[in-house]
Order: sequence, then structure tokens, then C-alpha cells
Amino acid sequence: MHRLVAKQIAKATDAAGAVDMSKLVALVGGAYDEFDRDRRRTDRSMSLMIEEIDAINRNLEQLVAKRTSELRSREGDLQAQNVRFDTAINNMRQGLLLFDSSQQLVVCNQRYIEMYGLSAAIVKPGCSFREIIAHRKATGSFAGDEDEYRARILQNIRLRNSMIVETRDGVRSRS
Repeated sequence: MHRLVAKQIAKATDAAGAVDMSKLVALVGGAYDEFDRDRRRTDRSMSLMIEEIDAINRNLEQLVAKRTSELRSREGDLQAQNVRFDTAINNMRQGLLLFDSSQQLVVCNQRYIEMYGLSAAIVKPGCSFREIIAHRKATGSFAGDEDEYRARILQNIRLRNSMIVETRDGVRSRS
């Protein structure tokens, strides 16, 4: 027997041990009524939580749509800026190299490759400063001590944050 039923029977039992059926029915009915009230309150609470979650989801969807639109706009701006940047560096008379802090090539313009007769397949973003000097030596556009040259260039860059190298024919290359 369920403990709730046993409890209701105990409440409906008189001192002589007889069960008052009308009292038992009232107690059981009251228990069912309380259960129904609790279920309705729970259902209402769940409905309110679902409405709140739906409202939050709608707000998030709107925010994501807005941010996505902003990002697409910025992406378009960046693409246009990159085209201008690429056009500018590739129309310079000087050769240009830009390295990151680990001496990996980030930017190289076409003029630099042409000045030294290098391969664009080798001199490309990600190659190291050491690889570029070795490639120049292999193609005959550099004829010195690679380590000494590299150390001198890096020292000048540390002092000035840039380095201008003039070729034999008077063309300037900026590193």
C-alpha cells in the first residue's frame, strides 16, 4: 500500500479503529486537488520558462544576424583595403620585405623578386629570412657570408626598425 493512502486511512480512522469513508474520500479528494494545483503551477512555470527561453533565443538570433551583417561589412572593407595595399606595394619602385618577429616572411612585393631574379615559389609568406638569403646565394644575387649578412641586417633592423639596401645598379630594397 502506498504510504500516502496509508496516511489518509490513518487520518480517517476513529479511536475504535473504524474507517470513516466520507472523511477518507474527502482526504483523498483533497490530496488529488493539491496534486492538480501543483501540476498546474508546474505547467505554468514551465510555460513561462519556455516563453523566456524563446524570447532569449529570438534576441540571440537578432544579435547574431546583426553581428554577422557587421562582420560581412567589415570583411568587405578589409578586402578592399587589402586590394589597395597589394596594389601599393606591388607598384613601388623599391623592393619590399616584411618579416614577423620569428623572421618569417609576411609580405614581399613583386619588385623585390624581380630585382634579385628570385622565384616567387620560394620567396613567399612563411619562408624564413635565412631561406631567402640562401635562395639569393643559389641564384647568384648574393655573394657573401650568409650568417654575417643576416646578422648585419638584423642589427640594423633592431636599431631602426627597418633596413634599406641599395643594389649595385642603384635600386633600393627595403626590409
